[in-house]
Amino acid sequence: MSRRWAVAAVSFASAMALVAGCGAPLAGTGTGTGTGTGTVEARTFFQGTFKSNVEMQLQPDPFVMKQFPNVSPPSKKVRVFLPLYPGAAPASVNPAIGDMGTPMTPQLLDATVYYQSQDASSKIQSWYTRELAPLGYHVAGSGKIGNIKTQIYSDYVEFAKQGAPDIDLGFLRQKNETEFKLKVKYIVTVQRPKNSYLPSDIVKVVLTEGHRSKTVVDPAWIAGVVKQINSLSPSVGGLVNCPSEAGNVQAVNATFYERSGSAIPVKFALPCGVRDVLVGSSSIWLHGSVRLDSAIATVMGT
Repeated sequence: MSRRWAVAAVSFASAMALVAGCGAPLAGTGTGTGTGTGTVEARTFFQGTFKSNVEMQLQPDPFVMKQFPNVSPPSKKVRVFLPLYPGAAPASVNPAIGDMGTPMTPQLLDATVYYQSQDASSKIQSWYTRELAPLGYHVAGSGKIGNIKTQIYSDYVEFAKQGAPDIDLGFLRQKNETEFKLKVKYIVTVQRPKNSYLPSDIVKVVLTEGHRSKTVVDPAWIAGVVKQINSLSPSVGGLVNCPSEAGNVQAVNATFYERSGSAIPVKFALPCGVRDVLVGSSSIWLHGSVRLDSAIATVMGT
């Protein structure tokens, strides 16, 4: 999954209070209460896949939604069934157990469950790695969080798969016992509207950046850019750390002209990683690509 979000990252001391409010934590029961109103489309992952499993019903993250008071949370109901480590017993919520962080986007749904085991964290991690591998999951990241004063440290690892929820596995070893948590994160994607697609009969493109303007009539360049724009996915909203200006780089406004003479406005946002794109009368921004940025830069000389 291509990520373009800010992650809530804090020191361990403050995380003690913060993490407890994130991830819709559940004390080892593996169940939760869904939220949302109206007609919703349910999505279920891995039901019936494992002999012994934990069911997690994902919810809008309370901490994240506080950052977006004017945004409605996703109404889509998502359930995830994960394998349950043999012999694991339910445990209480423990904010000292780390994870890869919480994506700061209002489209996030997540849930967390806590367990304990007599086995070492390395053995538990190896078991989950083997169980998730046949589903196409791979280790996407790992880390450690802790408190220098207390010398209490927690290791964590994240499993990822394209198009599926991310799964964080965090550990805390104390008194010959391993407490661990499973945190599941899923970004609800927005369906791309029909009016965000460009027609195939574009014959001219005018690009404007500040006071500079360039006109392109090269059929190969136009066809390539139209194809790239039409292949983009809706951009996931969130908190991003982007400058108001990136050196001399500015937002680019474009007009795509059809053979009939009809004009379609297209906006290319300031680059924050890559430029997001807004087509015509659509209100949905599309997440750009490096290849598209390169095509724009070739013409504008930036």
